[in-house]
Amino acid sequence: MKENIRLPVFLHIPSTGGSALSATLESLLPGTLVIRNQTQFDGFWTLSKDKRAQVLGISGHVPHGIHRVLGQECAYATMLRDPIERLPGIFVKHLLSKGFDPASVSLRDYDFSEYPIIDNMLTRRLCTYDWPVTSIHWARRTPLGCVTQEMYEQAVGVLQDCAAIGFYENFDVSTEVILRGLSLPSSPIPRVNVGNYDRSLLDISDADREFLEERNALDIALYECAKKLSTDSPASKIAQPPK
Repeated sequence: MKENIRLPVFLHIPSTGGSALSATLESLLPGTLVIRNQTQFDGFWTLSKDKRAQVLGISGHVPHGIHRVLGQECAYATMLRDPIERLPGIFVKHLLSKGFDPASVSLRDYDFSEYPIIDNMLTRRLCTYDWPVTSIHWARRTPLGCVTQEMYEQAVGVLQDCAAIGFYENFDVSTEVILRGLSLPSSPIPRVNVGNYDRSLLDISDADREFLEERNALDIALYECAKKLSTDSPASKIAQPPK
């Protein structure tokens, strides 16, 4: 890759339409390195310096900062989603993967200590981490209830550093902004990894919503910060946020 071109890196946050963008990035850049599981993460660390130099893009569950390992500048992009609206789908998928009947499990009573998916996961995934990061579960390293104001401020800095930011709620426009921000051509975006479960399982009570809002105060603030950033940034960098 030419020295004056930054390596495209898409920071995939689960349940934000990221699988669709990852698939598009792969089709536009066949040399894209996809990291969605531990095996793929391990494979990245086994690449020689010469092999890493041949990587044309990165997409997946990696934190900001991978440019330090690659030794070249990167253009980061990510897709955000309302932090409360994205959580019911994540919870249902988790329960189904564990063999539970989602209709019989209470969100407020579930033990999330081993898998803190309902605790400021946007902030966890967008704050900065010391490299090397070797576990695909790096966002879980902070215990439940221990996400800090400092992590939030780091996440704000990462958003400010991004070449492009999209909003799931404005998906079509957002994908165009992200592709443009990564210096890639416009392309149709396939919808992939869409849950085929009963959509009524995503309905949550007012009490559940209040519980999630308490647990995700920093994520809510981060999402609002991203929306405010859009008013001060060119439309080519941040998509128009939902109203």
